[in-house]
Amino acid sequence: MKIAIPDSPLVDPLIANAEGVCKRLGWTIVRAPDDTCASLLLTNEVSLALLSPLGYGQGVGKVDYRIVPGPAITLHDYTDVGGIRFAPDVDEIASVGSHRPKSFLPVIGNILMREKFEIPVVDLKPVSTVIDTDCVIDENTFAEASSPAALDISEEWHDLSEGPLPVALWVCRNDADIDRIPNAISQMADPSVTEQFVNEPPSPTSDHTPREGRISYRWTDDVEDAVDAVLHVLFFHQLVPELPAVKILGREDDLIPDA
Repeated sequence: MKIAIPDSPLVDPLIANAEGVCKRLGWTIVRAPDDTCASLLLTNEVSLALLSPLGYGQGVGKVDYRIVPGPAITLHDYTDVGGIRFAPDVDEIASVGSHRPKSFLPVIGNILMREKFEIPVVDLKPVSTVIDTDCVIDENTFAEASSPAALDISEEWHDLSEGPLPVALWVCRNDADIDRIPNAISQMADPSVTEQFVNEPPSPTSDHTPREGRISYRWTDDVEDAVDAVLHVLFFHQLVPELPAVKILGREDDLIPDA
């Protein structure tokens, strides 16, 4: 069996032991951007993938997916994971770009620009630097280190939705080797990392109170509700074809295949 894992260091706590577990099971790992992982699962090139809610939602009506409850990544308030950066001296946002314009965090950031700041609908375009466009939205790992984020994506999402932002979920096709998947993904994760608290460093030039938040690495009922909330927003913005149900592996009422 093949599995797809995003190439972002954000997911490292969920895959700390992945190579050893997959070697023992005879599985193959593919590392790729998160949107590519979603495409691989959709086209049946892999049977299990670590996806964003966007990647999960894109399969609705096409493939019978299941979310595997267990290790997952959710951002709570300020986390310094993804940011929105503005070009110097910009007065009006006419263009929005990203190093990875099809990835989940830039897509959510672009929605926030529309919802919170009433920026006209603009498609994300590929960029290599903030000076190439009025605004750049990226996971901070792939952003310019010399250009600090003006807005934190998970903090802005929390302000808009009053809830956390799920960013990585294990998702399998319903015809995958589902008997072995739950134990396998549990063994892949670092058991010592279930939560990480994030504190903004104090600024010597500002008197504002440093922001705080946390990153959680396990599935809970609250995460399920948050996934549903994100899917509703993605559907409203026509980024998923239909409003997907949150189907959880192992629930009897979820075992009816899609029509």
